Amino acid sequence: MNIDYLVQTSKVSAVNSLPKFKNEKLDCESCKLAKTKRVSFKHIGRVRSTRPLQLVHPLPVVSCGGAKYFLSITDDFSRMVTCFPLKEKSQVFEYFKSFQTNAERVLNRKILSVRCGNGMEFCHSKFSKYLNELGIRC
Repeated sequence: MNIDYLVQTSKVSAVNSLPKFKNEKLDCESCKLAKTKRVSFKHIGRVRSTRPLQLVHPLPVVSCGGAKYFLSITDDFSRMVTCFPLKEKSQVFEYFKSFQTNAERVLNRKILSVRCGNGMEFCHSKFSKYLNELGIRC
């Protein structure tokens, strides 16, 4: 409701418990606060890209849990995607093993091959050795 509507309602006695307003200009603190304007944000003046792929980069934002990276695993058949937040890239091996255990238990199947996106985190000798021991093609 706005002030004009309250004054008009008061004048015609439409509401029994509403007091009669003598002055059409009501000046209450709540009204002043409700009509305040916020200051606009200043433009930083950062140089932006002018075409696709001119500049690509990771987001410089750390998640609430402290993750800077994520591991995305996609099943080629179902296209189901599972993502894990990572604080460090070295956690890939640990999260892959967790995914493998869970997925193989739920689906009652073994992972046969892993296609890596050429990230250095997959070239870790411990990870390669693990896949080789289980007969998983990489």
